[in-house]
Amino acid sequence: MNEIHFDLIRRYPRNMFRIVMGVLLLGSVAYFLIKQVEFFTLTHLLIFTLGGLYYLLMGLGINPLTVWGKAYISVNSNTVAVKPTIFAKANSFEWSNIKEVQIKVMDIRFLFNQGEPYELEFGKLDDEERVKELKHTIIAISKKKGIKLG
Repeated sequence: MNEIHFDLIRRYPRNMFRIVMGVLLLGSVAYFLIKQVEFFTLTHLLIFTLGGLYYLLMGLGINPLTVWGKAYISVNSNTVAVKPTIFAKANSFEWSNIKEVQIKVMDIRFLFNQGEPYELEFGKLDDEERVKELKHTIIAISKKKGIKLG
């Protein structure tokens, strides 16, 4: 039970308006390619194609950001791994290197035996239940490992 993994990339519900917009944009690209309309350049068609794909994916509930990377918080009995955004560097540290865990209202602060402290902010977690589950898991593992709680 002392393992959790939260995917921080936001998932969207299905949206028929976005699906229709995506299909219309892609349909207009197909139409202009078939009819070979002169005033549409390759740049216009590329923009309409990318826009159509974006709207279609978002309408289907697929976040296009998942193409470029992952964002997650993963806590298990051996390590804590955090990658707050798709472009940020992943931070991972073992429980044996943690001296103290300070649980605050807006974040959790990890103090290490050596090195700078690390703050895990709750801003990326969109649900209060996820915050509570993260806090409970970190508290349980800290007590199990004999790490000071502050």
